[in-house]
Amino acid sequence: MNDNNTIVFEDNQFETVVGDEKQPDFYPRVKVKRWDNEVNFSVGVIDDGGTADFDGKTVTWTKDSTTATFYPIDQQNTYTPLKIRRVVKNGQLSPTEASSEYEVMRTLPKDTLKETITIADYVCPPCICVFDLMPTRRYMEVDENGDAKDFNYADKSTYGDGRNYPVYDKVPVCRIYSPYSASANPYYVDEGLHNIDIQYGHNDVPYINNVWINAIKIVVESKGVKVYQKEHPTKLFFKDGDRLVKFHSAENARGVLACYININCEYNKCYDFYKPDVEKDVRNEYAYGLQAVNPNIDHTIVDEIIEKFAELMNVQIDNTEYTVAEKTVWDTVKNLHTDVDWIRDGVRTDANWWYRNNRKGFEFEITLDEKPTTNIYPLSIKTKGLTFHKQNGPTYEERCNEFASCDPDVIGSYAVYHAEGKENNEYQTGKAFHIYRPIANDSNGWHIFCDMEIDIDNEILNITIPQNFLDTAVYPITIDPTFGYTSAGASTSANIDNIYGSLFTPPPVATWDSISAYIDWTTHSSTSINLGVYKDSDDTLVTSVEADDATGTFDDWITLPLDGVTERVSLGDVVLCSWATATAYSPAVNLHYDVVTNFPYKNKNVSYSATYPSPITWGVESTGREYSIYVTYTISDRNVNITDGENNPKGVKIWP
Repeated sequence: MNDNNTIVFEDNQFETVVGDEKQPDFYPRVKVKRWDNEVNFSVGVIDDGGTADFDGKTVTWTKDSTTATFYPIDQQNTYTPLKIRRVVKNGQLSPTEASSEYEVMRTLPKDTLKETITIADYVCPPCICVFDLMPTRRYMEVDENGDAKDFNYADKSTYGDGRNYPVYDKVPVCRIYSPYSASANPYYVDEGLHNIDIQYGHNDVPYINNVWINAIKIVVESKGVKVYQKEHPTKLFFKDGDRLVKFHSAENARGVLACYININCEYNKCYDFYKPDVEKDVRNEYAYGLQAVNPNIDHTIVDEIIEKFAELMNVQIDNTEYTVAEKTVWDTVKNLHTDVDWIRDGVRTDANWWYRNNRKGFEFEITLDEKPTTNIYPLSIKTKGLTFHKQNGPTYEERCNEFASCDPDVIGSYAVYHAEGKENNEYQTGKAFHIYRPIANDSNGWHIFCDMEIDIDNEILNITIPQNFLDTAVYPITIDPTFGYTSAGASTSANIDNIYGSLFTPPPVATWDSISAYIDWTTHSSTSINLGVYKDSDDTLVTSVEADDATGTFDDWITLPLDGVTERVSLGDVVLCSWATATAYSPAVNLHYDVVTNFPYKNKNVSYSATYPSPITWGVESTGREYSIYVTYTISDRNVNITDGENNPKGVKIWP
C-alpha cells in the first residue's frame, strides 16, 4: 500500500483508488476518477477500523463478520482446450430440460471449463424456442400455461409449400438465454432436430466455427450428400431436386456455439405459430432433414461429427456426463424455466441465468458472514461533477418495434455522466462510467438481483436485497456493486433502416475532424454504416460519411472522417446520427444508448440509402435517451466570445 494507505489502479482513461486519500488510516471504499479527476465518485462501507491486506491485485478489508474486497475486472484469461467433455450425450430432454441445460452449461464454474470444451447434444418433443429477452407475444399467441397456438396456415407458399407439416393445437414454449437482436427469431423443434450446444467460453478458440463446419462437411459428404454454403458461413444446405434446403445453423454467442443438425424435422413449421398480423420473416424457404435425400442417415451421425470435430481440434473426448451435483443445479434451474413470466417476457428475479459479459471495470464485493438485521445495505458515497441516470431497460414496445435490448444487470443500474454536459473530443459522449445492478450470491451458488438507489443529497447508496433470499441463503453471502469502464451506452437498438440521432450544440468556431458511434454488429456480408449531421433548426443535412463492406463481428467505436465541416458559426444545434444496412442473412447492427434524463433525441424509420433524406421529417422527437455518438474537432485560432445562453438556448450538452 502507499504511505497514505491507498492502492491506485490505472486503466487507460480511468484511475481507481482503494482507500481514502484524505485519511491517514485505511478505509474500505473505492474512488473512480475520470478526466484527470475533473469528476469522481467514491463509495464505501460505513465503518472503519478492521484490517486490510493487498496481494498485488486484490485489496481485502475485514472487520467482525463483514469483508470488503476490491479488485479490477480484467479481460478474462483464456486457455487452449485440451479435451471435449460430452456432458449430455444423445439426450432425450423435455423443452424445459433443454432450455435449462443450456443455462446450466453456460454457468458452470470456470475451473470446470478451464481447458475444456463441453458439448450437450439432445432431441426434445415439439416446442417453440425463443431467445434471451425476445418478447414472445410479439410473434405468438401464448396462453397462461406458456403454450403457443398453432394457426396451421393454408398458405405456406413462402416457407415450404407442399411439405407435410405436422398439425397441433398448441405446443410448449421454452426460453434459452442467448443474445437476442433483430437477427434472431423463434424456432421450431421436434424429435427430428438434433440440438448441439458447444460451450467454449473460457478457451481461446477463434477458429471454432470453421472447424465445426468442416467436421460436418466431411461426415455428411461421406454419406453421399453434397454440402453447400451461402452468404452465412454457418448455414449449411443440401440439394433436393432444384431446392436448396437448410439442414444446419449455428449461432456463435458469448462463448457458446449453439447449433443443430436436421435429421427429419419440418423446421419452418415455426411460421405456423406466428400470429396472423405478424410478418413471417422467412430466412430460407426450405428447411428440413437430411433423410429427404438419404433415408439411412439417423441421429448417430451427430456422434460421427463430434468425433471428427475432436480429431480436427486435436483434443480427446471425455464422456463424463453431468455429475450428481451438477444435475442438482440443473433440476433447480429447470423449475425456474416453467415460470410463465419467463416464457412470455424473459422476466425472472433470480440471476442464475445471467452470464455476465467480459467487461472491463472494477469490482467492489461485500461479504456478510451472518444474516443482516435489515435487507437494506447502505453504502456511503461522495461525488464530484457527475449526474446519475437510472436505467429501466427497454419497454415491451421498444423491444418489439426497435429490437431494443440490454443485459439484465443494466435494468436498475446507473449511467453516470459529466454534470456540466461536456462531451466530444476526450469526453466522447460525456459518460464517465456505469454502475451495474448488484447481484447477491450465497454459498450454495444461488444468485439474485438486488435493487439499488443513489441518493446524492444524503450521500447514500442503498442496496436492497430480497428478503426471501436472506431468509433462505446459505451464509456467507456476497453482494457485488460493479463499476463498468465504458463511455458507451448500455442498451442497444437495431440501427438497420433506422436513423437515430442525438442533439448536440457545436462550438462556434471549429474544424470538425471526425464523427464516432458505438455500434455492434454481426454480419456475414456487406454492411454499411452512415454517420450524419443535421441542422436542428430546419432538419437539413449538413454532412454525412459512409463506411461500407464491413463484415464479421464488431463491438466498439467506429470513427469516420468528416470533410468540409469547418467554422460553422451559424450552425446552431445539430443532430448527430447513425444509419445502417446489411445485405447479409439475418444481420444484426445495433447502436448503443443510455436513458439520460431530458436529453433530446430523434428517430426515423426509413429504408437505407447512401444519401440521408434532406430535409428530414422525424418519426420520433422526444427526450430521455442519449445515443453513443460524438464528434472530434479542433478549435480554430480565433477569438469568439459567445455566452452559454446565446450558444446553447436549449440547455443541452455544450462543448468543453
